[in-house]
Amino acid sequence: SKELHKRKALLSMLEDVEKGKVELIVFKDITRWSRNSKQYWIVQDILDKCKVAWVSIQQPYLGTTDATTRFQTNIMLGMSQLEAEQTGERIRFVQDSQVRNGNYPFPSNCSTLGYKTEKTKNGNKLIVDPEKAPMILDLYNTFIATGNASETARIMYERHGWALCHSNVLRYIKNRRYIGEFRGQTDFCEPI
Repeated sequence: SKELHKRKALLSMLEDVEKGKVELIVFKDITRWSRNSKQYWIVQDILDKCKVAWVSIQQPYLGTTDATTRFQTNIMLGMSQLEAEQTGERIRFVQDSQVRNGNYPFPSNCSTLGYKTEKTKNGNKLIVDPEKAPMILDLYNTFIATGNASETARIMYERHGWALCHSNVLRYIKNRRYIGEFRGQTDFCEPI
């Protein structure tokens, strides 16, 4: 399930809750509210402090008003979290199988900078992008020359207009795809 800090609409609603603009929250079912028990209770603590109630249209037996509804809510949250985690495991299993067969398990718009995805009859392959790979090489060479991620970011902006921060430079430097490895599979793609 999506981490709380990435759920912009939920965070916006919580701001309104804390400003006293919300009295009741209505949602379809608990799985649309949260599939992570820990995150649910973080949000619920805010709602409790602000005395804001919620209603699940399809699950009227859920709630937080008494011990029974809290217990039933916990059970539903646990089941939702289990389902989300099992789905993630199944997806990871399929993706790992694709990787073992040399296929990139993501669509073409999800390839790493410096690579592009080529569709084949057996699946997607990562191939070096001759237009973008020189930027990655320049990033590595600049980092080796300066030994400093912030300085590398500044130089990359001057040379290529590529706005990076210190942590982005380090993320690129540590990305094992650039040595041809992906998810532990060596020789997965041509190294840049």
